[in-house]
Amino acid sequence: MHRYSDYRSESQGTVGSLGEANTPDAYEVVMRGIESAQAGKTDDAIAALREALKINANVAAAHFALGNALRTSDAAASAAEFAAAAKLAPDSAVVHNSLGVALSRQGDAKAAAEEYRMAIGISPKQAVTHFNLAQALEKSGDRAEALAEYRAAAELAPDNASFKARLDAFQPIEPRTTIKVDVRQVLVPVVVTDRDGHRVTGLKCEDFRVFENGVEQKLAAFSVEDAEAPAAQTAANALADAPAAEKPPAPASPIRRTYVICIDALHSDFGNMVHVRQAIRKLFETERGIDTQYLLMAIGTSTQILVNLTRVPQKVLDAVDSKDFQKVFMASRSGSTREEMRQFIRRLDAVRQSCDQHQPDCDSGKRELPGRADAIEGQERIVNVSFLDQLRNLVQQLTRGHERRTVVMFSDGFQPMPGQQAYELLAAYFGEFRSLQLRGLEPLQGLDSVVRLAANNNIPFYTIDSRGLYTSGFYDASGGGTASRMAPAVFAAMTAAETSAGLTLAGIAADTGGVAYQNSNDLFKGLQRAFADGRQYYMLAYVSSNAETDGKFRAIAVRLKDERLKIQTKKGYWADAP
Repeated sequence: MHRYSDYRSESQGTVGSLGEANTPDAYEVVMRGIESAQAGKTDDAIAALREALKINANVAAAHFALGNALRTSDAAASAAEFAAAAKLAPDSAVVHNSLGVALSRQGDAKAAAEEYRMAIGISPKQAVTHFNLAQALEKSGDRAEALAEYRAAAELAPDNASFKARLDAFQPIEPRTTIKVDVRQVLVPVVVTDRDGHRVTGLKCEDFRVFENGVEQKLAAFSVEDAEAPAAQTAANALADAPAAEKPPAPASPIRRTYVICIDALHSDFGNMVHVRQAIRKLFETERGIDTQYLLMAIGTSTQILVNLTRVPQKVLDAVDSKDFQKVFMASRSGSTREEMRQFIRRLDAVRQSCDQHQPDCDSGKRELPGRADAIEGQERIVNVSFLDQLRNLVQQLTRGHERRTVVMFSDGFQPMPGQQAYELLAAYFGEFRSLQLRGLEPLQGLDSVVRLAANNNIPFYTIDSRGLYTSGFYDASGGGTASRMAPAVFAAMTAAETSAGLTLAGIAADTGGVAYQNSNDLFKGLQRAFADGRQYYMLAYVSSNAETDGKFRAIAVRLKDERLKIQTKKGYWADAP
């Protein structure tokens, strides 16, 4: 497996991802430029972004934002900036899509189509990218492919009238011939528990039935992983002259499982650090796997490896008590994000009161509010895209291994649609801005690609909500004195945002075959379950009766003879070409 020390140096070097800045100064200047652009100050934005690139030319976010700022004034320069961003952030779908649009405007439909295809390969569920590709293919004269992409766009966004109208207007053609290639085995790890949550062992191949898109599949292979309890392994293998936790197991033992403990240092609050630390410490005080390796890391504005791959649990214990562990949480943006929202709510209150009292500054105050919401959306999007790029890089590294790989992610959760809360609050205070809520409906680029890569490579995510028991942040967030009649709207928006953040974590876990632990102060229980599931599971294998490698999602359902038992597995996979 690739050494994570190498991976760390890559993520902190010059190969930046979208939103990643190698120096704080450059990043701050980029954010200033983005804020100017959102406020309509295009010249100021261009100047700031060029200044950022003078500080560090390898900041992909600066090239991307500059490309956006130049779109209306200099199409060629805009395309050049998007191309530079794509070179620095090759795994960012939003960059490739934007470059495709720029190339299309210059009349290069063929090159634009290639960029759209790259974007779709990274994030296949973005309807607008399929629509853009369809238009480029239509201009190139490839009507068969164009029709397929128009259909894909309409299926992904069935409520979009423009997509449907374009599909209806497009002349139907004969379906193209399908070429079937390669036959591959689909692996399906399955954890089986009873109603009380205890793992069930002793099941046979004939106890299982597997369905793909509703069609039953014939099992080609079946195996059982039932490792001994960690303590028992240690008793048999530890050296007698030292505690087992301080010494690695015998070198001859092959690695059979890897556990990655990933701390979300971008969204998690500093106050939750003590609970995360307690959970990790409690587990590793008894962890004794002889065929297991561990990695402790944090992902924020950059990736930090706290403990590189090791078989020694004591190294993890030492790390969670170190000052570096505290610094991880101190760098979180959670506090500043809450403060930005508090200030936005205060401003909403002030303008609402001004309008209710028919003050002369009502109209000017309202005009500035959409720009403030746009700025919040822009900042949230750029840091979250960077976060997801780093998370995808982690999963990409894990795909190189052949052992059982499990990611345990501690996080307070994050919004799948940046800015949605700000736009909902704006619409609640001022009904005339209700149409702006649609701005908060563009999902994060990159989340789908993380899930897709993990599911296709059987890397389950166990997500642990580090907030513990949920308590509404309404009173804290509205501390500036929310007008009483607006309090219900603010409360609803805050509650929806908190719930949405947790649902994002739950979705990642469910889609990859893991488990989400939420609304509980017992973080240790979630960590313990993740480690136990990595040691006791069934592996089913089948060759799909559908030999197409069309990149489409295939739903997997596993059933047992004993319907009282519970099954935990991934929801499916994407039939990508090898």
